[in-house]
Amino acid sequence: MEVEDYLQSLPSASSSSTSMLSAYTMEGVIQFLIRETTKIEREREQWRDERQQLLMGLSRLESKKKSQENLIHSLLRRIKMLEYSLDQEREKISKAKNKEGESQKEMEIVEEEEEEEISEDKQNQIEQQVEKEKKE
Repeated sequence: MEVEDYLQSLPSASSSSTSMLSAYTMEGVIQFLIRETTKIEREREQWRDERQQLLMGLSRLESKKKSQENLIHSLLRRIKMLEYSLDQEREKISKAKNKEGESQKEMEIVEEEEEEEISEDKQNQIEQQVEKEKKE
């Protein structure tokens, strides 16, 4: 009956609202409140379940991100190692080419010297022959 008194005390309460109040019973109001409380509890449980699922999804994504960062770090380290190895190989090849070029130059110099010695020997032989012929 307190509900009826409250509604009647409201300024917007009219004769139609008082007639509706007579339709409400204490048992009906209690059942309505129980249904609403049950509905609110069900929504709260759904919210908790959804929140838990979102938190699990978040932790799964964070772990995936961390593993991707670790993979990137590992790959960058490997790239640096390969670049360093490539530089070392390039230096070896460059040094080998320089040595090869130097050794070719040395061989050419030695060949020129040998040719000069041979030509000098031939000239000496020719001169000796010419002298022998002159003596004869």
